[in-house]
Amino acid sequence: METYSVSQITKKISCLISADTTLSGVAIEGEVSNCTLHSSGHLYFSLKDEKAKINCIMFSRDVRNIDFLPEAGMHIIAYGRVMLYEKTSTCQLQATVLISSGMGILHEKYNRLLKQLEAQGYFDKEVKKPLPTYIKKVAVITSPTGAVIHDIINTIRRRNPTVQIILCPAAVQGSAASGELAERIARINRHNLADVIILARGGGSLEELWPFNEKELADAVYASTLPVISAVGHETDFTISDFVADVRAATPTAAAELVSFPLEHYLAHLSAQRLRIAQATTLRIEAYRQRLKVLKRPAALTQMLAKNITGHRSNLTTLRKQLAKTAETMLIMHRMQLANLQIRLEANDVSSTLAKGYALVKIKDKLLQNKEQAALHEPIDVIFDTFRLKAEIVEIKGETYGEKQNI
Repeated sequence: METYSVSQITKKISCLISADTTLSGVAIEGEVSNCTLHSSGHLYFSLKDEKAKINCIMFSRDVRNIDFLPEAGMHIIAYGRVMLYEKTSTCQLQATVLISSGMGILHEKYNRLLKQLEAQGYFDKEVKKPLPTYIKKVAVITSPTGAVIHDIINTIRRRNPTVQIILCPAAVQGSAASGELAERIARINRHNLADVIILARGGGSLEELWPFNEKELADAVYASTLPVISAVGHETDFTISDFVADVRAATPTAAAELVSFPLEHYLAHLSAQRLRIAQATTLRIEAYRQRLKVLKRPAALTQMLAKNITGHRSNLTTLRKQLAKTAETMLIMHRMQLANLQIRLEANDVSSTLAKGYALVKIKDKLLQNKEQAALHEPIDVIFDTFRLKAEIVEIKGETYGEKQNI
């Protein structure tokens, strides 16, 4: 068996890999991790899947030719050759071309969620809330740093400095951004902090704008009782939050213009309203003056009084007719009630009952109603419809005074 030094064996392995033409031009797809752009311009990263990981390097001359920089969690396809880094005996890929395969996955998720929310009515015009005519407070949810918040503040201050701006800082990129943005919307609604909400961030790639395509944020925008303006990305960027929001602004600056009605327009509107009120008041006063002049004339006053008297007479006649009709109706109802009572009285009359063959039993001129009133050999009166009998109690059947008697 031949013995090799470490350098010799690594060189041999490197030669074997280099000799394999299938490894000189391969495409590897995986998830990016440990991505670092060195000060030299070289790009170092790893590609991994569920079972394995391979280190990758892209030299600066090739980095200058790619149109994006990979980030952790991104799915890409890397083209290049497999080689052995002899110094550490590490197998790695020397990449020359990178393609973002994650774009296709994200587009698929985007379209699937778009169809789902559309079917649930999230985009219906009927649920869109109009913006208030006069806005006093605006809550802005965005990153506290960067150009977006400054553009919004400058635009509102320039157009209408009376509008109060409430900054609600939140992450606008990354895996936790969607939940943070949704929480800000819920908090503003819970405490009723503003008249309208602006959800904003600058432009970026699909991956960078992805928090605005998550269902968690879409649910929060849909549930908001306050109007929400979505101002995400550039004019050509469309996110799920744009469709769910009550208003979509092409840019954050455009959103600021929507909520900042120019102060000079307010003043012009107030002047116009003041003029209309003054004109209406003048016309009303003049109309009363003319009416007063007419009333001062004797003939006109007499005519007005006669007209009023005629009107009152007509009303009185109508009331009399209504009163007579009401009285007649009530009289008929009382007659019917009286007839019903008479029928019930006759049905319960003692004479009528006795005429049917029934009898009354009295003892000492008192109606016998229960057996406790009876005593043996007590005289009783039995009263029929046309005659009465004198009798004596000779038997009492049933329980009485706690004792049971059998007669």
